[in-house]
Amino acid sequence: MLAFFAKVEKSEQLVLINKDELLLLLYNATSYTWTSAKILHNPSEDFFVNLNHYHEGFARRIKKELVACLNREQLDIYLDDSVINQLLFMLVTAWKGLMDQLEASAPRVKAGIFFNTSFEHSQFLLNDISYHLKSRLDMTLITAKTISELRQQCQHVDMLITNLSMLPSPDCHTVSIQANLTPKDFENILSVYSEIVNANVTAS
Repeated sequence: MLAFFAKVEKSEQLVLINKDELLLLLYNATSYTWTSAKILHNPSEDFFVNLNHYHEGFARRIKKELVACLNREQLDIYLDDSVINQLLFMLVTAWKGLMDQLEASAPRVKAGIFFNTSFEHSQFLLNDISYHLKSRLDMTLITAKTISELRQQCQHVDMLITNLSMLPSPDCHTVSIQANLTPKDFENILSVYSEIVNANVTAS
């Protein structure tokens, strides 16, 4: 388990503040035999769906390392995806300061906002999005008056956030949102953010 912790710390550039506590937790959890069980609603599965949405790939990567570690240890426990998810759930939720570290290390993406309302409204939306996603997006106001200007300004951003769903496709990812931001709008922005980050990781 210590090798697993060391690899996760190095590969993810994170710090396990309470390493001894987590080591004891996983040792106790893997010291008795788990059996396969079908659960009608498994909260740990919902947890990882949401975790992957906001921190794309993190849970998948450490899950792969955990499976490799458990297979090397040849523990006398029943291992299936449900058991692995429960162990991972225990690890992630007991890891002190993990969410703060993930948020601080989140890659930044350049995003432009372009609305056909008013300058003041566009600035208001820019400030609102920046407030909620300040660790992920570097926001800028797109002030284009023509399609040609829009295309030119979009060359300097990775993502365009707009209320115009029928815009000619610019040279960047486009997210259509409401004039009044909703939770679904933030979800869509984060979804495109994840696409961009994952594409950059794959390209590198």
